[in-house]
Amino acid sequence: MKQVGIVGLGAMGLGIAQVFAQAGVAVIATDQQSETRGAALARLRAALEARVSAGKLAQSAVEETLSHLTITEGLGGFAKAGLIVEAVIENQGIKQTLFRALEAVTGAQTILATNTSALSVGALAQGL
Repeated sequence: MKQVGIVGLGAMGLGIAQVFAQAGVAVIATDQQSETRGAALARLRAALEARVSAGKLAQSAVEETLSHLTITEGLGGFAKAGLIVEAVIENQGIKQTLFRALEAVTGAQTILATNTSALSVGALAQGL
């Protein structure tokens, strides 16, 4: 997979973005909140630096990982993503609205995935 999209940059979304970026996958990510988008790279850098300090990650891996992550304001750049994972608030309506918006900018081959832990995935897919 050449590019992965992440929508929602809270703890879970940023963690998912980190895993893909550390694996060398190009990640495009966004969050509805501008403050969250603005702080995402610094938060990820801090998490990676903590791993460097603990001897669990090489310093060179920090910049390498960050180079794979692009933060964007909207969903327009998500058209090339082969997989998009939503990690937004646990609200069925919000998630369904997001998936409809993602359907409008992606192709039929794009995999839309959810990070939900409480909602029915089948219910989320209704109407899509």
